[in-house]
Amino acid sequence: LVENALRQTPPDGIVTLSARRALGEVRLDVKDTGRGVPFHVQAHIFDRFVGRDRGGPGLGLALVKALVELHGGWVALESEPGAGSTFTCHLPETQQPGAMQPELSF
Repeated sequence: LVENALRQTPPDGIVTLSARRALGEVRLDVKDTGRGVPFHVQAHIFDRFVGRDRGGPGLGLALVKALVELHGGWVALESEPGAGSTFTCHLPETQQPGAMQPELSF
């Protein structure tokens, strides 16, 4: 998300990262003042290969969505074409049953 925001934001633009706890979840925001996402793309922005016309393989946002969902959360987009975008990852504050358990080895 951060790489996308940096790529879509002009040199004089701003990319803001924030995290907060609210209503039993942790919200991670990546906000930019870039070109925004066209309305006709927004409904499919998390589908594979949608971003290919923007210079990448179009897998990044699909992977973000899958990873967040594996942790029991969801991802939202707020965007105004020409005025930037905010991607918010909503993650449960407590671990959900069936969520992936990290594996540690020493």
